[in-house]
Amino acid sequence: MIVWLPSAFAEAERLAVHDALGDDVHVLDHDSSATTMHEHVVQLVDRLPTEEPVTVVGTSFGGWVAAEVASSYPERVERLVLVDAMGIYVAGHPAAELFALTLGQLGRLLLHDPTAVDTRAMPAFDKQADPMKRHMKMIAAQETMARLGWSPYLHDRDLPRRIKRYTGAATLIWGSDDRVVDDGHAQAWADLLGTDDVHVVDGAGHLPHIERPQETAAAIAS
Repeated sequence: MIVWLPSAFAEAERLAVHDALGDDVHVLDHDSSATTMHEHVVQLVDRLPTEEPVTVVGTSFGGWVAAEVASSYPERVERLVLVDAMGIYVAGHPAAELFALTLGQLGRLLLHDPTAVDTRAMPAFDKQADPMKRHMKMIAAQETMARLGWSPYLHDRDLPRRIKRYTGAATLIWGSDDRVVDDGHAQAWADLLGTDDVHVVDGAGHLPHIERPQETAAAIAS
């Protein structure tokens, strides 16, 4: 089973990348009243299947949370897949400012080619969703990310130490044009996890699973 932890940009519950991966994808959202990352992780782990370890895929903020899950509950994670993950501080590679942007500005920051994705459908990238529900979902997701990741900004100083508890398989997937957390973060994660299983998705920004769902699904399935 694949457990999918999405970004905090209110993605639709079912995306093209999920369809490409098949039916065995379980999405856990970040709607949470937790005031600490530890509380948030405990709430999510309580919702994980208990029969066997799972593949945990985390994108963006969800990648940070996925790494926290793997570091705190390594026995529950068979494989960790981080897609343009936040969560660590990399000297000389600061994370971009995300919280004071219009949707248009956010789209230009997140996406390699904003014209290829209908940013009017943001958040959730789902034109069929009710606009008010889309915005309420994004407000909730962004509020969770801000509450858990505002200070220090979008990282945890101790995560590099804790992630050493996880010794299972790890895969990194990174958009070639990520302007939120650049490829310096990908290399830092690879070093921390001791993996050379790194996939760069050409023609994608911070959300390769949105812009290049087939390529991202192939990298996950590999």
